[in-house]
Amino acid sequence: FTELFIPAGNAAEAALVWLMHKSINATIVWICEGRYSLELMHRDMRTLYPNQSNALLFYPPSETGSHGEDDPDIAGQRLDVLVKLGKSQHPIAPPPSHPVIATSIQALMQKSATPEELARETIVLNVGREYDIEDLAGLLGRAGYAFNPEVQEKCKVSLKGGLLDVWPPTETWPARIEFCGSTIESIRTFDPANQRSTGKTDYIIIPPAVDTHARKGGHGLLSHLPAGTVFIWSDQETIKEHAALYEEAAGESHAADLIIPFEKIE
Repeated sequence: FTELFIPAGNAAEAALVWLMHKSINATIVWICEGRYSLELMHRDMRTLYPNQSNALLFYPPSETGSHGEDDPDIAGQRLDVLVKLGKSQHPIAPPPSHPVIATSIQALMQKSATPEELARETIVLNVGREYDIEDLAGLLGRAGYAFNPEVQEKCKVSLKGGLLDVWPPTETWPARIEFCGSTIESIRTFDPANQRSTGKTDYIIIPPAVDTHARKGGHGLLSHLPAGTVFIWSDQETIKEHAALYEEAAGESHAADLIIPFEKIE
């Protein structure tokens, strides 16, 4: 890994990162001190170079609700990055060869599944291939998807005869998978509000609905990054301060085993 330190600077900093992205043949991880700064720099990156949005990956820190559940949108954004970096990526949809990953120090310190675990637990379905629909439903249940009569939210699944509806947390729309016997006849995305089709695809990648490894002592984003990754630290001293506060808060809430100490990342 290579590390670079640049002063904080909003849009000017974003422009510098994009310039580096064009100049070097490597994955770039751009790190800031917290969620608010992360959202601003992600916005600046997209605004400055909208045509390069496919090369920009957004890896936010995870958040839990009042009942301890993961926010499905944030979990989906994190899983989307890991899937694109990892072995579970579908061969006909390769990830950007050298992306820019915008993240915060808190996200970098949070644990996740290893590349091997994620690949093992990710389901890839292809039109024209045969699958046992009941076995598939069981796999989705074990992967954290909840069965509902209709799919109206992410991380939900519905099975009605030869139709399997599923909404992966990584996807904008849910998917309707139509079977003819044991063969997938079509995969279409749809709007859950009116059930109308929004598109058609030849395959779908379904990662686990919940990253249980984050609570079992897994690894972090670092284990998914390729050799030669360049780290850009935005205002390193401020990042160190926020990392120390995050570690302190994790210790006070008895969650220190869920994070990676900053000294192992720095």
